[in-house]
Amino acid sequence: MQRHMAVAIKIRHAVASGSFLRGLGFPQQLRHRSESAHIFEGLKANKTGLSKKLDSVLKNSHDMRIFGLGFLRSCASHAEYAHFMQSHYHFYIALEETLSLQCSQTSAIGRIWNACPELHGAPKRLETDLCHVGIDAKETVP
Repeated sequence: MQRHMAVAIKIRHAVASGSFLRGLGFPQQLRHRSESAHIFEGLKANKTGLSKKLDSVLKNSHDMRIFGLGFLRSCASHAEYAHFMQSHYHFYIALEETLSLQCSQTSAIGRIWNACPELHGAPKRLETDLCHVGIDAKETVP
């Protein structure tokens, strides 16, 4: 009985790993493929060009554990969140002012800035967020 169980376990393992059907000469397409194997079929990198370069700079320049902990800290209390949002508010004001001054169609930054209006308006959205936590953004200092 134990011997039959051992054989059954070996067969089950061979079937699960695909080696059983491979041993019988079945073509690859008839062998069982796991669901995760199907997910990875035809998978390709979704980062190319500038996106890929920016991603590698982020990975190589930031310790993501520290980055994540910093974000969690910003959400730890009302005061921490308000401080985090205020600093981002002032940063985005400066960023948008600088990009608006350089919005020439001849510069790469200008073309990106003009082509992506969805990137504009972060300070206004942050003002709204700060208002929700009881802070008048226009009265804060950088």
